[in-house]
Amino acid sequence: KDDNVIKELKKIRGIIQKNSKKYFKKTLKKNKNYKIKKIPKEFDDLEAYYTSENNGIFFINVKRKIKKNELLTLSLHEGIPGHHFQEMKLRNFKNVPLYILYLGNYDLYSEGWGLYSESLYPYKNNSHKYYKIEYQILRCFRLIIDVGIHYYGWSFEKCVNESKKYGFELDHKEILR
Repeated sequence: KDDNVIKELKKIRGIIQKNSKKYFKKTLKKNKNYKIKKIPKEFDDLEAYYTSENNGIFFINVKRKIKKNELLTLSLHEGIPGHHFQEMKLRNFKNVPLYILYLGNYDLYSEGWGLYSESLYPYKNNSHKYYKIEYQILRCFRLIIDVGIHYYGWSFEKCVNESKKYGFELDHKEILR
C-alpha cells in the first residue's frame, strides 16, 4: 500500500510536468526531478512536506489516510510548480524580491507560492477540485483560529471546540501552528 502512494505521486509528477510547460518552460529545462519518499518517523505527525536537500525531496506520510484524489493538490503545492520550483528560484538569487532575501524565515512567501501553485492546473476531475477546495477551507479556518487566539484571547479548549463545531478535527500541533 505504501508503495502505491509513492507510485501514484510519481505518475502525478509526470502529468504536472507536461501541464507546466506552458508556464515554466525554462525552469523545467533546468529542473532535476525531486525525489518522493516516505516521511521519516520523527515527522510522522505531518501529512507532507518538501525539503530542498539533494535536489529536492517531497516527503509524504503514507501512514495517514490520504485519498488518491488528494495527491494532486499536495503535489502541486509541494512539488512542481510548488516548493520545488520556489526553492530552485531562490537558489540562483536572480530576480528574487529583496524582502525574501532579508526575511530569513520566509514562510509567508513560501506558503503563498505553494497555495498559488495549486491554482496552476486545469482541474477536470470533480474529486480533484473537491480536495483543492477542502485545503482552501482548512486554510481559512486556520485564519479564524489565529484571530480567535490573538485578538479574542481564545484558550486551547475554545479552539478545539470551535474546530469541532465546524467539522474540523484539528490536533494539538495544528492549533499550535
